[in-house]
Parts: sequence; C-alpha cells; structure tokens
Amino acid sequence: MANKNELISAIHTVEGNKYSRIASLIIEHYLSGKLKESLFRHGYAEAQTGWVIEKLALSSNIEKSSEDENWYRLISPTTPLTSVDEAVIGTFSRTGRHFFSVEYKNLPIDFNRKKFNIKVTELFPLNKTTSTPTPIPSLQTKLDAYIADKNFTTAPNRLLTKWFHHFDIDDLYLVFLQRCIMNSMENCVDIDAIALCTNKEKLTLLEFKRKYPASGACTFPDRFTNTFQNVSSVVAYITTKMNEFKNSLINVQDYEEKSKLLKNKFNQLCSSKNINKYNKIPEEFYCGLDWSHYQILKMCNEVNVTYKYLIWNFNPCNIVREEKKSEKYENDILNQLLDLQSFKHKHHSFLYATLSHTDAKGLTFTEGSDSGALTKDVRLQVIFSLKPKQKSTFVT
Repeated sequence: MANKNELISAIHTVEGNKYSRIASLIIEHYLSGKLKESLFRHGYAEAQTGWVIEKLALSSNIEKSSEDENWYRLISPTTPLTSVDEAVIGTFSRTGRHFFSVEYKNLPIDFNRKKFNIKVTELFPLNKTTSTPTPIPSLQTKLDAYIADKNFTTAPNRLLTKWFHHFDIDDLYLVFLQRCIMNSMENCVDIDAIALCTNKEKLTLLEFKRKYPASGACTFPDRFTNTFQNVSSVVAYITTKMNEFKNSLINVQDYEEKSKLLKNKFNQLCSSKNINKYNKIPEEFYCGLDWSHYQILKMCNEVNVTYKYLIWNFNPCNIVREEKKSEKYENDILNQLLDLQSFKHKHHSFLYATLSHTDAKGLTFTEGSDSGALTKDVRLQVIFSLKPKQKSTFVT
C-alpha cells in the first residue's frame, strides 16, 4: 500500500504541479468536510461526494444529446454507497444517464508497475434492472494508459505539501483516482457534493468555488431570451471562434497584450450575437459557472433537484493579487482558510445562491492557463449574480 508521501507526490504529478490546481483540491476537501458537518442543521440528513461525470457528447451538441453521459461514483472501504447515492441514481436515471461504481479494495494503484486495481460495476435504481445493460466502460485501460508515462518520483511543492498531510490515506487515494479519471478524459466534470433532505425526498446539489467577484460581464440585453437552447448556441459559436483566434496569436508573447486582444475579440463576438459589451457593475457580485456545470444546472432544474452555488469570496482577505500563480500566493490563501487562528481573526465572506439556468445574466471567458486548468483552451462561463444579502451560514 502506498504511503502518504507517495500519494501526495502522485497527485502533484497528475496535476502538472500547478499551484492553483493543487490549492483548489485542498480547499474543496476542506469545504466538503465543513459542509458535511453543518448541513444537518439546515434540514439535510447527509451529504455525499465522489461523483464524476463523463460527457460522451460534443459540447456543441449537448442540448441535443445531453443523456449521453456516464456517471461514476468512487467508492472505497470507508466510502460505500449511501442513501444519497440511491436517490441520485433514482432521480437522474429519469434523464437517461448511465451509472457505475468505481471501487477499489486494498491496493488501488501499483506505482511500480503503473497499474490500477479497480472494479467498475453498473448501478441501477432500486428494484429496477434493464434487459440491455450498458457496456462497462474500459476505465482501467484508460487509466493505465494515462499514467504509463508519468514520473511519480518528482518532488512536490514543499509549501503546499503540508496541507495534504491532514488528509486521511483513503482520502488521498480517492483524490488521486478522481483526478486521474478527470484528466484522462476529454470532457469530465465532478460534483462537489450532493445532499439529501431529512425526509429522503429532496436532493440538493452543491457547487463551491473560491473566487474574486467578477467586476463586470457581457450581459444579456432584455430582448435576449436566455433559454438553455439560446445560450447553448451562443456559447458553442463563441467558444469555437475564441479558440480559433487564440491559436492565431501564437507569436504574441506579451501576456498583457494577448489578454487585451482576447478581450476585444470576445466583445466583438458577443456584439455579433446581440449581447452587450463588457460593462463594470460594481454593485453586483458576479460569478461564473463553466459551461459543463451550467449543463448540470439545467439538468437539475428538469428533475426538481435544488442547485446551490457556494462561493468563498477571498477578496476581503487582502491577499496581494500581483503574486497570483505563485506558490506563495496559493499558500497564503490556504493559510487564510485552513489555519484556525488566522480564520478566527479575519473577515471571511461566504456567499451562496439557489440557481436556475434561466437566471443567467451574461457571459465571460477564461483561458486555461489563467484558471489552473490542464488545457490552455479558452472556456466560456455563464454569469450569475450573487448579492451580499445571500450570505451563507453553511460554513460557519
């Protein structure tokens, strides 16, 4: 069985040693733990993590074939299937999704042979089976191929490594397995947490992020009907054009110049679709949802699942933004949230909103290299407004 140091090093390796990605994993683990502790006070029986969605359709065709998805629930000896998972399968099976457990027992990964040891099993709603089971995905083959050329002896970042030592060994295995699944597939998204009300009848999906508030957005005008189909069409078109334009800037080395050119192009494309140009609206707190999460939001609305967006706004923490992307910057952020004494003596702002896909206010974009993603592609985000009065007590 691998030790903590081996697993921590492996997590850094599959994340490309990107500071922001590593810090995000630590923050998500901390917030999910705090949510599990406090959701009971808000009428929830339990909360569950460990679901990963593989989207099998192209993003431009999602609105036509959104059921073409495999949902994987990562389970281990300490994280078995629960009543939340039963409710997830029973609820979302109505939309035609396919469900699988990804289980490991004692040795989920042999780092010397670079082989996974997992078992993939199809899951069905209670008391229901199908005469035509879905073919079991060749997940282990994909994972073995993904790690075949990885160098797991690389020393991880020392400043951030200490935070992983607070994880249980089983949690480190699950984080490593989840990141390998997501990074080995082209179109994967994880669900941060799903909670079940105490009456066992209502599911709530929670997405949480650390963010600075966006200072503005390209907003939808009143005449724009922000149905999923309309927003989908615009996002697919602008995403394609933005990445074509970004690829044409290969000889532009200056970061500021490149960013300005991308912003101007985005404004131009939004205008061509009758969307307002970028405008600063200081009294609003805008936060974006990646397109894949916006699709999940729409699906939740279809099956009457509540979707809550929880934001840790670390703008009040006064961390020097000019140091963004550095290891010190990310470690300072973790100190603000995870160090108990620091947390008690600083102002923290947690905001949330219950979202509907028709609440979309506009669009913005991010480049992969800016967001800590492994891909450098431009990604569009759908903007929602979270107002100060929507402060959350989930994490207090």
